[in-house]
Amino acid sequence: MPYPVGKLPYGLCCRLAELATPAERYQLQIAAGNISICPPKLQLIQKTNKPIEVYSKNGVIYVKIYDGEVTRDEDSLVLGDSIVTLRMLNLHDLTSEIFGHLIWRPSELFLWRCEVSKPFINALSQMTLTNVKDICIYNNTNNTYIINFTDIFAAYPNVEIIELQLSLFSKNWISEILKFKNNALKKLRFSFSSVEKLNVFNFDNLITLLNAQQPGFSLYIETSFAKANVETNITQLKQYLNLWLVCGERFNNYTYVDVCDEGKLYSWYLPTEEKKRQLC
Repeated sequence: MPYPVGKLPYGLCCRLAELATPAERYQLQIAAGNISICPPKLQLIQKTNKPIEVYSKNGVIYVKIYDGEVTRDEDSLVLGDSIVTLRMLNLHDLTSEIFGHLIWRPSELFLWRCEVSKPFINALSQMTLTNVKDICIYNNTNNTYIINFTDIFAAYPNVEIIELQLSLFSKNWISEILKFKNNALKKLRFSFSSVEKLNVFNFDNLITLLNAQQPGFSLYIETSFAKANVETNITQLKQYLNLWLVCGERFNNYTYVDVCDEGKLYSWYLPTEEKKRQLC
């Protein structure tokens, strides 16, 4: 909803334009409903629906658009609404002046070897708004932070897909998700890189979680290491799923669980009341 910023004194508008980053200036123009709110500078806006990558190299932050270059000058602005990938960034990196040249409305957010923390997630949500539907955290490098679903849902309430690959997450992950009863979650994926991480995976009350989600929800669990006769809780998980779910092919709009163990895929689905009667 436009705000009557245009009614501010002209001198104040000019001062706002001087103090604002290109991204902030753009938001002021949107709020006012008029580009003249930030005279006299015009901005080159580079709109793209291609993936954007922001990465750190030797302490310098770079922006790259897939199959293209980013035009950089004092007043340039990149406006993207597709996929954003952050590589090897930390909370301090998010204060780089380069982010003042970015307007993000990504549907997918991929964090690759970033130093993830609650402040990092919160700061990122302010920069990407709440448009994110798919968030993937790959190999979190912050060993002092265990990923908490409460933090993710608070920052991204509309998220539909969460993928945690090779990253530690809370043992209370099920209860954390259940706190957000009206969540939009459609898919949850875990990838484990070691026996130690796999063996602390807590699947108590998993059936309660599955029943609480919308039909069609899927949980995917993957091991990306060779167990070589080492005992893991994958066996217990399979027994648990065999007890409560039906092993077999998927059905449309059914809630299901996939377990990919050493390259072999096992599938279970949560039967509806009608399906339960057919199975009896």
